[in-house]
Amino acid sequence: MKIIEKVKSLFKKETTQSIDAHYIVNSEVFQAGRDVIINEKIPADVVVILEKLNEHLMNQDDKETAATSQVCDIYAKLMERTLQEIRNCIDRGKVHDAKEMIEQLIQTDGFNTIDTSWRIQIYYLQGIVLLEENEFEQLESILEYINELQQDSKYRFELIYRIACSKNDEKMFEQAIQGFREINTTTEEIENKSNRFLIIQEKYDAVISNLTDFDEVKEVYADNAEILYILGIAYFNLRKYSLSRKYLVQSNDINSFEYKEYLLILSEAIPILTQKGIVALMTPEEKTILTKNLNDLLKLQDFFEPRDITLKAEFWVHIFSIKTLINPSEAISDMEELPESLRQMDNMKYILGEAYALVGRTELAVEIFEEIYKLLPSSEMLLKIVGICYEEKKYSKVLEILSDIDYKEYKDDESISYILRFYFISYYKIKDYDSVSKKLEELEREFPDCAPLFESIAIYFYESNKIDKAKEYIGKAKSCIEKTNDFTRVFLAKTCKKIGMLDDAIEVLEPFKEYTKEGLETFIEILLETETEENLNRTEDLLNGILETGCREPKILEMKAKIAVQNADLTEAIKWFTELFEMVPNAGTAYNLIATKTQSRDFTNIDEYISCLAKTEEPSKLMMGAQGLDAINKSEQAKNLAYKALYLMGNEIEEFIYGQYLSLHFQKMPKKSDQQEVIEFDKIKKDVVVELVDPEGNTRFICMNSVNDFIKEEGHFAIGCEQYSSETNLNNRLLNLKIGDQAELEGIAYSVKSIVDKHTHAFRYCLHRYTTSFPNSGFVKVVPIGEEDPFRELMPILIQQKERTEFLLQQYNSVEGVGIPSTMLCGDHGNYNEVIKGLLSMENQMFYSGKVDALATNNGRVILSFSSIVFLKHIGFLERVLKEKENIYTTEKTLNKITEIFTGVCELGENTKGTMSIDAEGGLRYIATDDEYKEKNVEFWRGIVIALENIGIIKTNDNQHGEIKKSLKAIMADFEFDPICIEAYEEDILICDDLSIRKLIQVTNQQLKTTNSVGVLEEICSSEELLDIILDLAKQQYVYVCSKKTLLKIIDYLLRKPLIIGPGTDCDKFIGIIRNMFVNQSLFVDYLPMLRDVIYEVFQRTTGVEGYSLLEQIIKEIKLSVDRLGMPSGVTLKYLMVPASFDVTKAQFIINVYGNN
Repeated sequence: MKIIEKVKSLFKKETTQSIDAHYIVNSEVFQAGRDVIINEKIPADVVVILEKLNEHLMNQDDKETAATSQVCDIYAKLMERTLQEIRNCIDRGKVHDAKEMIEQLIQTDGFNTIDTSWRIQIYYLQGIVLLEENEFEQLESILEYINELQQDSKYRFELIYRIACSKNDEKMFEQAIQGFREINTTTEEIENKSNRFLIIQEKYDAVISNLTDFDEVKEVYADNAEILYILGIAYFNLRKYSLSRKYLVQSNDINSFEYKEYLLILSEAIPILTQKGIVALMTPEEKTILTKNLNDLLKLQDFFEPRDITLKAEFWVHIFSIKTLINPSEAISDMEELPESLRQMDNMKYILGEAYALVGRTELAVEIFEEIYKLLPSSEMLLKIVGICYEEKKYSKVLEILSDIDYKEYKDDESISYILRFYFISYYKIKDYDSVSKKLEELEREFPDCAPLFESIAIYFYESNKIDKAKEYIGKAKSCIEKTNDFTRVFLAKTCKKIGMLDDAIEVLEPFKEYTKEGLETFIEILLETETEENLNRTEDLLNGILETGCREPKILEMKAKIAVQNADLTEAIKWFTELFEMVPNAGTAYNLIATKTQSRDFTNIDEYISCLAKTEEPSKLMMGAQGLDAINKSEQAKNLAYKALYLMGNEIEEFIYGQYLSLHFQKMPKKSDQQEVIEFDKIKKDVVVELVDPEGNTRFICMNSVNDFIKEEGHFAIGCEQYSSETNLNNRLLNLKIGDQAELEGIAYSVKSIVDKHTHAFRYCLHRYTTSFPNSGFVKVVPIGEEDPFRELMPILIQQKERTEFLLQQYNSVEGVGIPSTMLCGDHGNYNEVIKGLLSMENQMFYSGKVDALATNNGRVILSFSSIVFLKHIGFLERVLKEKENIYTTEKTLNKITEIFTGVCELGENTKGTMSIDAEGGLRYIATDDEYKEKNVEFWRGIVIALENIGIIKTNDNQHGEIKKSLKAIMADFEFDPICIEAYEEDILICDDLSIRKLIQVTNQQLKTTNSVGVLEEICSSEELLDIILDLAKQQYVYVCSKKTLLKIIDYLLRKPLIIGPGTDCDKFIGIIRNMFVNQSLFVDYLPMLRDVIYEVFQRTTGVEGYSLLEQIIKEIKLSVDRLGMPSGVTLKYLMVPASFDVTKAQFIINVYGNN
């Protein structure tokens, strides 16, 4: 059962709109002494001392005066404690306990002997108790007692002031203020009391005028908790809840109090309560806010329980107003637990009626509302009754009720418009066209200047599809709009907007001298809808004026953001949407944030907004969440969320949502990975769509989902197939069946015809439906491929891909800055081994791994990076390194990534695919990927996973280097940031075959030493093995291929046996290493210093013929490389001779060998 928003908005109970000023004034006084000590009875020691003091004073002589003084000191301390306990009892609503304590004190024999100041305070507190009990006659006696003790007592004037507030007696108030002035009370305190009394008189504007300048509290009061509290109350009662919260928070921060907490909660809840009469029109976000409000209010139950019935009733009315919206059934049952005195109050009955209406027990609801109407007739209650009957389609009942009631007496009330609307349409619904026509004529005569009536008639004609007549009556309503109130003006404007008369709506609203919140929001919405530059500027000015007052209402922020969007200022839009989301997190704002952030490529906090959308069941919002996930490269999650959106749409189609879904796939097409391209299978598994054919040729498509959270009903038809969860028995019949296998379902034998990835099936389904439903769409066009040249249309895409690859290689080869990591060269990390192979085999392409640094470590940890793990596996040494080297580690993210890759390549299936590209000459090139390759790829990654089973995990501090990560996220995957976040010890060393990563570590994590894979190989491999490894890598332009230590280790191996020079010998392999090290001028310059050091090391180590023969080969290869590369020969020779210095023998040897070649 629904009640339209316009109707329910009229039922704004005034009890929920104002604060009991009497209670506010009384309660605030008792905030002294927050450290509460509760005693049910007056302390025995005080009574004893009082009695003994009386007895002692009656019998004492001069010698005992000192002793008496000591007793009085003790008594004074106890009395102060006792008075504080009385105050605390009053403050906590335990008035009866306070009364007993006071009477016990007064009736004690020694009471009249204590100091006058104590007795005045006790009488004052007795007066407060009487005031709480509304015993005004007895208060006169209390005032006389105090006056007899001290005529100018501040407590007497305070009590007079409180009586004046309770009775709203201006004469007594002036008497109290005059007394305060006579005893020199501070100006600040008198101002506080004056403003309090203005609150009592409901002169809220006067309070605000006294205390603020343009809604900002005057500086002199900025730290005054009392003034801030009063100001918060004033704004609260003017329904300016945002400003009320502002000042109540400030006051509560200075001096907290339960009633302030109560008002703060209500200032958030009441704007929703007054606008939302039923749960059907309440957003999930509003429900979340109200749920929190309810829980917070219930925490204050102990504070309100001992209060008087009026305040207690107010508290429970708010509790059940909220509970009724959140859970009306629970509200009905909980209300039964309330005391009878509360349940019989009209406000509580009204709420019970609301709850009955919400759960569909409308007869009980109407019965309650009719009972209230008999006692307190009002147009609002009449509208409530009529509205429910109307919504229940009891049109005859509506006519019956209004026929028996003189509704004409309400012609000046706001609700008459909607009463008449129900009246007219009820005639129309029962097909009594003659009666409604007569009634229109009759009422138009009786209400010739009633704008609400004409608006109602306009709505009636509009819903009867008589637009011209509707516009005619809008014109009549406008002609007499000056004679009606702002409420009607706003709704007339809304009706104009509904009918499409935007200019008329603006005309209706423009004469406002001062806009209400609803009026201003309506005006701004209408101005925005016109989309003219002039009206956008007007809207901007209006909103800026609101914001300058300190208002931060969600609706205002939302409209500010929308203007920024219309002005194409995405940065400004994001700013306002972000503030709005922080204030009221909701799916609508999250949607707008993702839309603007993805467009501006600003992904800050986007995960939070995606999570918000993922909790909804609205297809448009889920699809936007998928767009956000795709933007941050969470493709799998994006596909799953988008699939859920399509499922929830069922058989419906919306151009925008389908377009968004297709775009997710089109964006990925230029960089499809192996995993993504596997779309058909020969065996049924989860997350596929199975095509089944029965003997008669009928086809069924069945989807087996692995994720069940979106399945509402087993077998529900959506996205072109029957949708089943993983928990259905259908799994037992279909899983692992192959194409051609038979399956019996519901007594029918089916044959498995095809098995397709569910996302591919969804894409094909959506593409077909989209292109057939929207053939003129500019988003997707079907391009037929000719038979003679089927690939001609693909050439532009392939050229773009070739240019992208060339650009990435250029960035990888860049010697400036950090460059890009080698992983950027593969769209899918599962192909990283192919990238390594490609870089090593590509002509004139170097594999940049960085220099070789020795593992000069005994206790340090050796850490393998992703690149080194894959590289070592590629050259066949990963398992050996892990077996022979101790203290080997990697990071958790690296290990998880490798596991993820292995899982991915295992799921590729066995169908053949290929890669199409353009070769150097511009020709089309197609490389098929066969099943053998795929099996090899699976085994490659399986070998890595198995090898790393027992590897150690090293800790990283992911909170480091946030800015660097943010700036490099586009070129580096999450796991590649791990090396810069490693918490390294002194001797730790990272094995990394990616120069880009090593450069980054030099800047960010200098404690961590690095080397490439050769650095670890020279530790575990024999010299003979190193000779072959280094030669092979050198030929493949692996840079850098060795260190001085590596070369000397090989030389020692060569010189331990007879040196044989010639093709195919170990010496020839060694020289081949040098030859390939000097592949270009740049590497020649890099390697020459190391070769020179090696030459002089050999001079030191040898005196035999083999040593000098090897030196001749080294120097000869240097000279040949100089000539081949066009390097300056004389400069090179001079450089080689520098270390010889005055050693003529060495210098002459180098000169001779170098000169003879």
